[in-house]
Amino acid sequence: MFVLRGRASDRDIPFEVLEKGDVSGFVEEAYFVVKDEIDWVRFWERHTSVREPRPPPLIDFSRSVVVCAFMGQCPTTGYSISIERIWTDGEYVFVEVFKRCPPKDLAVCQMVTYPYVIVLMDKADMHFVFRVVDENGETAEYMLSEYPLAPILIVFLALVCGVGVSLKTRKIPLP
Repeated sequence: MFVLRGRASDRDIPFEVLEKGDVSGFVEEAYFVVKDEIDWVRFWERHTSVREPRPPPLIDFSRSVVVCAFMGQCPTTGYSISIERIWTDGEYVFVEVFKRCPPKDLAVCQMVTYPYVIVLMDKADMHFVFRVVDENGETAEYMLSEYPLAPILIVFLALVCGVGVSLKTRKIPLP
């Protein structure tokens, strides 16, 4: 197994697995951090949308954040995703994620799965970098944007609509 090594100055951050499984409402590969109650409720509704609804676990977001990794759609059982390590270099928080496929000789069920892992860790006011390692040891890095995309799009659309409305209401004298 390929293991990422950090510098001697890196500090491990403890975390607790909240939930891990094969069925989620997130059907695409995704990595993100939930930092507040509003996003947590929205996240949980989508995550549990394919199962019997249940309330989200209570999280104190003044002290904690939730780190999530979703593998995306897999053709059979036997696939898994895990968060193996979280650490900081003082500037960034690194999340080491391993994606595993079933061994070739393993008997699997022919059903679509959506492996995921959700963990809880102490709040950190730093950028998060996900280092994702597949079964071949290939590594990809994903740095989370400081600004979520949805609010940026809403502001952009509001500006565009505002410009469009102001253009329509302007009176232009006819010759």
